[in-house]
Amino acid sequence: MIPKYQREYSWRKPQWAALYDDIMGESGSKPHFLGTVIAISGDDAIHPQLELVDGQQRMTSLSILLAALYREMADRREQFIADESRLFESISLRKMLATNDNPRLRLQAQGNNNADYVYLVSLAISQNGQAPTPVPRYWGNRGIGKAYKYFRSRITSELEGSTDPLSVVFGMARRVRNTVLVKIEVPDHASAFTLFESLNNRGMDLSPIDLIKNEMLARADSDRNLNIDNTYEKWMRVIAAVGPDGGA
Repeated sequence: MIPKYQREYSWRKPQWAALYDDIMGESGSKPHFLGTVIAISGDDAIHPQLELVDGQQRMTSLSILLAALYREMADRREQFIADESRLFESISLRKMLATNDNPRLRLQAQGNNNADYVYLVSLAISQNGQAPTPVPRYWGNRGIGKAYKYFRSRITSELEGSTDPLSVVFGMARRVRNTVLVKIEVPDHASAFTLFESLNNRGMDLSPIDLIKNEMLARADSDRNLNIDNTYEKWMRVIAAVGPDGGA
């Protein structure tokens, strides 16, 4: 779960291209290391859940890439349905994306992120390539939809001229699944934000406003009388008053 105080999904074509090229450019079976992610432990033993504090851009982008690859597999299902090994691989990939048709990754709501992602997953895992729910308005103009279209186009280009496109698709999926992420799991927000600032040297730089927000939320978490969500709501009221750049 990506908490609501996180910034929206913000990766664009330069980051998508770098991620895709890094993963698909690896030779042989060598795994590609994608760095660390920071998560806060959940306290529900029946329905375990991790709150992702650092790594949402990579996790979301990887998930979108997997969704694009699964859709390519699903469109070719009749070609491998009798192949137990490939059928098992495709089923395993689907389970990485969703459990009982519900996405395993839950994005924050702002910017229509989660609604767009839910639609994307339903589109990717549908039997006929048609999502069972209506497409969110302007879906294709926002980051989630654009990322999915970008990865679909890169996959299509990869398959053009291939004499065995099915093997190419499954090989690409294995490379993505073979990536390595190191998860650092911490018990509270204060520990997570301290680590977040010290390790955040990848992807898109944090703005001064992001750094101030992280410090404020970390301090809120260390005070038993303050709630992270309530503190975040107050923070958003301040941002609405002074503007996203802090009035600079």
